[in-house]
Amino acid sequence: LFRSIVISGNTSPTELLAIAWCKLRGIPYCLEADGAFPGSGRGLKELIKTQAVRGAAMYLSTCRELDKYYLHYGAEAQRIRRYRFSSLGETDILPRCPSREEKNAIRGELGIREEKVLLSIGQFIPRKGFDVLLKAAARLDRDVGIYLVGGEATPEYVALREKLGLANVHFVGFKPKTELAE
Repeated sequence: LFRSIVISGNTSPTELLAIAWCKLRGIPYCLEADGAFPGSGRGLKELIKTQAVRGAAMYLSTCRELDKYYLHYGAEAQRIRRYRFSSLGETDILPRCPSREEKNAIRGELGIREEKVLLSIGQFIPRKGFDVLLKAAARLDRDVGIYLVGGEATPEYVALREKLGLANVHFVGFKPKTELAE
């Protein structure tokens, strides 16, 4: 049975302390991230990253670029394990783009008024960054409809939308996967 502490990331002070703690106590650790790009390899920051990355028992990677990052900082290739970052599988992706007419029909059915649409699906929890999205939405043209799907918006998100005057931001409740395609 393989036991290890999974540390998500290797750049924040908290992550670096967790890695150092594991190394000092001889506790195997696994690094996980959802993407990163290697730096120049020069300087103190790069040395710290190399020391943090090198020596992990396993590396969880979402893509080739992250593999390159881990390898750049001293990971052993045989310790890198890929996992699917998205909950979407190949069968969830449309085989072709819908025609303009099909899109307009779907827009009508769903009540979408705006010309452009930004769709985000996820729970209304702080780490999803919907607050950042709402603040950025204040700078977008009002013909961009922003649809947040994934449950009931918390009072904080509703208040932020009102404070920023974002009539083009729509909170959509939970939708089963069968309805998400539309």
